[in-house]
Amino acid sequence: MLPQTVSPNVSPNPGWDPAVLTQAERQLARVVGPVAKLMVKRAAVATNDVDRLYRLLASTLSANDRDAFLAPGAQRPRPKPPQAAASQWDPEVLKQVEHQLALLVGPVARLMVRRAAAWTDDLDDLYAILADRLADPDERAWLLDGRSSIVPSRESAPEPTTVMIEAPAFYPVLAAPRTALPARRDRLAALTFGAWRSTVSRFFSEDLRVRLAPAEVLAGGSSLACDPAFGTEPWQGALATLKNMEWTKPCRVTVVLSNHFARYAVIPWSDGLATPAEEEAYLRHHFGKIHGERAKGWSLRASEAPRGAMRLASAIDTGLVDALKAAFPKNGKAKLVSVQPELMEAANRWRQVIPAAGAWLVLAEPERACIALHAAQGWRSVQNAKGDWFTLLDRERYRLHGAEGEVPNLVLLSGTKAPANSDGWEFRELAA
Repeated sequence: MLPQTVSPNVSPNPGWDPAVLTQAERQLARVVGPVAKLMVKRAAVATNDVDRLYRLLASTLSANDRDAFLAPGAQRPRPKPPQAAASQWDPEVLKQVEHQLALLVGPVARLMVRRAAAWTDDLDDLYAILADRLADPDERAWLLDGRSSIVPSRESAPEPTTVMIEAPAFYPVLAAPRTALPARRDRLAALTFGAWRSTVSRFFSEDLRVRLAPAEVLAGGSSLACDPAFGTEPWQGALATLKNMEWTKPCRVTVVLSNHFARYAVIPWSDGLATPAEEEAYLRHHFGKIHGERAKGWSLRASEAPRGAMRLASAIDTGLVDALKAAFPKNGKAKLVSVQPELMEAANRWRQVIPAAGAWLVLAEPERACIALHAAQGWRSVQNAKGDWFTLLDRERYRLHGAEGEVPNLVLLSGTKAPANSDGWEFRELAA
């Protein structure tokens, strides 16, 4: 409860950022009106923590008003991070936290932990910030339960260093001696370049890549023909073939979707995104500008990127994502690990061979090509269209020349044989 003996003239604790209190007042005023200013002032006397401030305010409201005030879409302000917070962390502690979080969200855990560590130098607060970024209540509870398993390093504290945000790396999946990982629900976490991922047991003996295309399903070294005209959606023929496959032994399956089944966009960075719901709305807005009402039925993901950099985003029919999950029952031998649009999967595999000067990524398929430009350490453009890949590539170079400055001449090519270098192009064929 709020302290009732506080005079209206008493000032909040001096540690508060006035901008944080002002935003809290505005959000509360939508529910209770002008009295919000006094309520916030009283609560701010009792704490210096944003989350506790909101809990104190919410405790005074009715159930309906409390739900409106704490709505998932409402952005909760945070004060500016202390400049020295990140440098005070023991790297071994952060590494343990990263490993735990990676079990839920994949390799993006490194970037999430580094960003959260810039806000606080307290381990409990770090876990609270990270848990707040998870949409699934079971995942939040599982992560917070892992706080007790963190073992601080016995080494002396490291010298202060400058924290750099960099592309997240892949992490091995380590089992924690505690509560089992929660079952995945509707929201699937993003991998480095935007995969739809579900968590499975690490005791399955084999990893299997299954690629779905309109006329073919590739599973390991086997190719199965499918009918591209089956059903009302272009992916239903491939899915029907997948459902009829017999799994003879336990395996973990990564489904890679042909670019026939995906859409892409390069999305500007935004500092205003604080929750998964805000990010989804932001991505849907951009896809809606390109594709209209159809984007409302798509599941969206975006790559992580350094602050200020453009992000590569992908969209898949939500019906396809749901059908893929249903194709791998819980008691089956094959377990679905992740679903990845082909460009995202290729970007993950090829990122080590993209030079600092940049390169074009070209994925050629029958009657279609996906062409993405990575230059100046960021994504610059992406086109996923019907037509001949070389014609589309030339057109894209012409469109971007001048607007993007000098564009690279290196082309990383998959899905077709690389031609001889010509017209200023340098072609390098990569394995599909």
